[in-house]
Amino acid sequence: MPIRKTYSDEEIFASLRRVVKILGRRPLRREYEKYSYDSEPTAHTIARRFGSWKEALIAAGIDPKNPGQNPNFLTDGEILEHLREIARVVGHTPSVVEYNALRRPHMACSTTISERFGGRWEYAIEVAGLPERNSNKIERKRIIKALQEIARKLGHSPTKSEYKANRIKDMPSEKAISRNFNSWADALKAAGLKPCKCSHTERKYSDEEIRKALVAVANRIGHAPSRNEYRRLHPDGSPGLNTVVCRYKTWMEALKQNGLLDGE
Repeated sequence: MPIRKTYSDEEIFASLRRVVKILGRRPLRREYEKYSYDSEPTAHTIARRFGSWKEALIAAGIDPKNPGQNPNFLTDGEILEHLREIARVVGHTPSVVEYNALRRPHMACSTTISERFGGRWEYAIEVAGLPERNSNKIERKRIIKALQEIARKLGHSPTKSEYKANRIKDMPSEKAISRNFNSWADALKAAGLKPCKCSHTERKYSDEEIRKALVAVANRIGHAPSRNEYRRLHPDGSPGLNTVVCRYKTWMEALKQNGLLDGE
């Protein structure tokens, strides 16, 4: 397909305005290049047509002074309004994770907000006039809900490996659970679930299924896997690390009994 050489002013303006709509503000040249289509004029073409990128924005009716991503251009009032806007979206004072997940490109990031207001997220929340949040309490509620949801899906209390394999993007990570509870068993108890026991995994996986999973990982990497290697590489739907250790008591014993490590 031949490359189009010329564009009308209106076609250029339409391209610029389309990217502005995506970002919610005027684009930098590199941002325009990121979001523009192959069929649209390049940033170089636009700047050359109007003498500069700034003049092109002015010609298109776009305010070139509208701040870019540099947080130094944002006033304290603008940053606080970003925080309040996300609070309105989630219906409560947002956590750092919630804010960063929902903020739009023109908004300050959580690090900028914290640095601008005394180095702590809580200080910014206070200045913004938002209610103090009990982050641990809210995070624990999310963890409990996620554990219960996965337990319903599996039909039993999930192990860490099962949780990792079945969690969706919005659910807390295993690291978040570790930060909020002393142990995996404590997290399950808080969710009203029974702590994981071997009986769960024995009903689900046979010795042969465990052996095949271990051998699959060993064949993939060319040697008997370490615990971490197995945790990262075991096939989807196969027994997790906790299941294997629970069955054989130790990792070394699991390798020995499945022919992956010579007996001593």
